[in-house]
Amino acid sequence: MLELINGIGKYCISEGEDISVLDTMITQINGDTIKYTLEIDVKEEGIETSLRDFSKEVVKDALFFQVGNAFLGGGIRLDFYKESKIKGICSFCEVMNKHDEIKGIVEDYLFKEQEKNTFVILKVNGKTPKELFEEKFLFKMYSTTFKQLEGVYKCHLCSKEGVGYNTAIYRFFTNDKEVYGNFSICSDCVSNILVGKKYIENNLSTYWLDKKVMFLPHKYDKSIASTYELYIPEGMVESTKLLNRIKDNEVDVLGQVGKSQFMTDMVFYEKDAEKTFYIYHQIQSILPSRFTIVANALKKFELRLYNVLEYIAVTKIGIAKAESSGKEKLKLADAILKGKSIDRDLFFKRVMDIYKLRYMNDEHKKYRIIRTINRIYSFLYECGCLERGCDVMRDYKNYTELFNENKDYFDSNEKKAWFILGKTYNTMVYYIKDRSKSQGDGEVSDKTSLEKNFFFARRFDFSDFIYFCNLLEDKAIK
Repeated sequence: MLELINGIGKYCISEGEDISVLDTMITQINGDTIKYTLEIDVKEEGIETSLRDFSKEVVKDALFFQVGNAFLGGGIRLDFYKESKIKGICSFCEVMNKHDEIKGIVEDYLFKEQEKNTFVILKVNGKTPKELFEEKFLFKMYSTTFKQLEGVYKCHLCSKEGVGYNTAIYRFFTNDKEVYGNFSICSDCVSNILVGKKYIENNLSTYWLDKKVMFLPHKYDKSIASTYELYIPEGMVESTKLLNRIKDNEVDVLGQVGKSQFMTDMVFYEKDAEKTFYIYHQIQSILPSRFTIVANALKKFELRLYNVLEYIAVTKIGIAKAESSGKEKLKLADAILKGKSIDRDLFFKRVMDIYKLRYMNDEHKKYRIIRTINRIYSFLYECGCLERGCDVMRDYKNYTELFNENKDYFDSNEKKAWFILGKTYNTMVYYIKDRSKSQGDGEVSDKTSLEKNFFFARRFDFSDFIYFCNLLEDKAIK
């Protein structure tokens, strides 16, 4: 995983992408929490101050870095004001002799203006910290924040020997266990990962299947970059990032990813703070052809992967709703994208639980449950997850044609008999309801004795088959 991020960052640096290593180190201030900028300019003739509206560029000029208790640069946020931070910016900007005056200016501003939603930047003779101390900032970030090691180390990623840094930039956790520990990498790989991390956040990340997810191609070049960075949906004029469209058009997005010539990893995660990532699931080495197969199957059966998982990942059925776990959804998404086998019996149990739930709430026709189940089954067959497919997208003249055209699915007389029994059962229910409506009575009792009877205490074995046949015969006589 980290190797792929390193490779993406290396591509960005070599191709001159508009992401600098310095920019990745700056802590951004988003939203409207900060409204003003207080400039404190230390000049030879004295200290000058000015107040203006806040702009996001000022944090770059100040070389502002703040993550947890770590702090560096020539700027501070007054909504998180601590006296020690005044000392920090004075030391960084090499004006410790003016510490008391600068501290007085800041605390006087806080006392008089009561404006804590302010960012303070310290200048020296009209120049920003970025203009004066960029090299100093980079040196301290590498040596302190990225934990420079003493001696000579071999990089875990590129095997280069030299100065090492005990960091992976990311902090990945699975079940509260950190993925990368005692990990040393060289300065070039530190830079690659920093840039790659920023690029991935901008171009290769999205929210899908109820989780944040990264798409990590095994090789990154101009062709693949253009696929993700610049995408014009069919029928539209304006371009967008490819993954921004995945919730609206899974078929198109997965189809575009499938046009690449390299495998892709997918990492489903949740981000906590700036650097900590909790990994829920990782799907490794997905072939381009698998994306194409899944996209084509979704299009053929007019489905969305999200809805497929809502049916086949059910873990709990209540009176009014079905529940599915995120873990089970991602496990089954893995199976679909990799073409792994799915337990056939478990599939039918879960989808029939959905049918029963909708039926009991009189919603089975509204949501066209049987139609959807048939299409999901065929979709999973096309993806290689289930055996014995049946073409549900065509019309058949009669049972003979249906059985002859789908011999792999109807591979025994027992299956054919159950299918005909089911169709007969459905037809009988229709006639009973139609008769009840015309006579104005009997609808509730008939539904209870025939329709609801179908679901309870049934194993659907030979004894149940005989029972249903006798029940239908009795109803037909009546």
